[in-house]
Amino acid sequence: MSRRRNLTITIAIILLILAILVLGSLSPQFVIRSYMFTSLQPIHSFQSTITNLEREDPRYGHLYNATKFVDKQTGNQLEAFYLKKLGPFWRVASVGGAP
Repeated sequence: MSRRRNLTITIAIILLILAILVLGSLSPQFVIRSYMFTSLQPIHSFQSTITNLEREDPRYGHLYNATKFVDKQTGNQLEAFYLKKLGPFWRVASVGGAP
């Protein structure tokens, strides 16, 4: 393959990954699963059940409960995910044990 074609394919792959990340951050569940996946727990990110607890903390944000996420250092379950909304996008603000 030519060098130009390799560059085009590389740019297309990078744009696809960025599009998935941007569009995925529109969903709170996808943001939580991405957090779990990047915390080196990919199987748990797919097996976890994520529930919106319908609670809003002014400091931390919206509360979600996720099962099967474990802190590798302590072995404790991390079930509480607080997410903040920035425009149309969500981000994980805090993770910890159940409140």
